[in-house]
Parts: sequence; structure tokens; C-alpha cells
Amino acid sequence: MAITKAEIFKIIHERLKSGGLASKVSSIDNDLRDCLYKLSNDIDLLLTSTTVTTTADTAIVTATSHLKHWYAAAVDEGPLLELGDMDSYEQSIENTDDPATGEPTKICKFDGNFYLYDPIPDDAYTVRIYGVLHEDDVDDIDLADLCREALVWGVMYRLFVGGELLPDAGDSQFANKMILVNRQQSNSMEMYVDARNSLMRSAHFEPTLIKYYDV
Repeated sequence: MAITKAEIFKIIHERLKSGGLASKVSSIDNDLRDCLYKLSNDIDLLLTSTTVTTTADTAIVTATSHLKHWYAAAVDEGPLLELGDMDSYEQSIENTDDPATGEPTKICKFDGNFYLYDPIPDDAYTVRIYGVLHEDDVDDIDLADLCREALVWGVMYRLFVGGELLPDAGDSQFANKMILVNRQQSNSMEMYVDARNSLMRSAHFEPTLIKYYDV
């Protein structure tokens, strides 16, 4: 079952009922977005296979959005391209007004763009990129089910430190309620760290999800 914002919201409400705090939470969008982004950047959870298309006589192609980092690339399902860098790209085109064109053999990434070269593309080549995405779409969560607990506890921690669950300053039980809030804050962080560490161990051996894009 896919993870949804509504599901995360429901679980959090159920866990907050015992402390009488559930009514204070009407939206988790911002906290969930922050948690998704941090979790998916801390751990390689969302592998991707996506394509970009070159333009004739142009080395530069805009990189896939939300691409955290990439591992490999291949032209039209052929052999993997050699991973280069900007130095080798600059050297390949320097001192020439008419760089060689053809099917590229090298690729590098710089400032949000891929550079394909040696030679520069002479046609519209389909290049498949293998890498890792980060996630921040609260309305379409692509992380695997085993990320659920980390997301729940991560959002709860943010709710406790962000002010939504703080008692009113004029509340006669302010001191006692703050003890509860501080205890819940500490517990939420501890549970989040445990869940995150479990995910890190899982991700070390096997990807949790592979997402394919055909564009």
C-alpha cells in the first residue's frame, strides 16, 4: 500500500489523542514536506531510471528535476558512457571552432545540466540516466512502505518543536503541559532516529524502490 499524506495524518492524530493534542493539528503539509526532503536526502531511498534527449550540435541537456545524484548513463540502451568532468569537457572543445559531432561517449554534470561530448551529439539521442531522486511531494509520495514510521515520527517531532503543539502561555497548566510536550518531543526524535537508522541499514544492501520515467 502506498504511503499517503492522509494516512500519515490519521496515524499522527491517533497517537496524539492520548495527550489531548490531536485537535491542535489541522495540517501537516509543511512538516511532511520537510521530513520527506530530509529523509530522502539523508538516505538513497528512491532510485530512478529516467531519460533525457539531446539536441543536434548541442552538448548541454537539462538534468532531470529532483535528481539528487546519478551513477551511470547510456545512449539508446547501449554501453555505459564514460563519466567525465568539466575539465575534460573543456579540453575536448578548446581551440576548435567546429567541435567533432557524432554519438557521444562521455558525460558529466554541472550546475543542473548534463554535458555530452567526445563527440558532441549530432542528433536527438535518447540518454538513460540511472540515479537517485529526492522526494518532497506530499500529495504523491513515492517512498516505499517501510519509510512510513520514519515519516510519522519525523513529522511529529516537527509538530512538537514548531509551535503547533505548544500550550497557550496563559494556560493554568502550562508548566505541566510543557513537561508532556518536552517528553513527547524527545520520544519522537528518538523513534525517528531508530526508524531512520533501520532504513539506512536496509538501503545499504538493497534499494527500497526503483522508479522508471519514460519521457
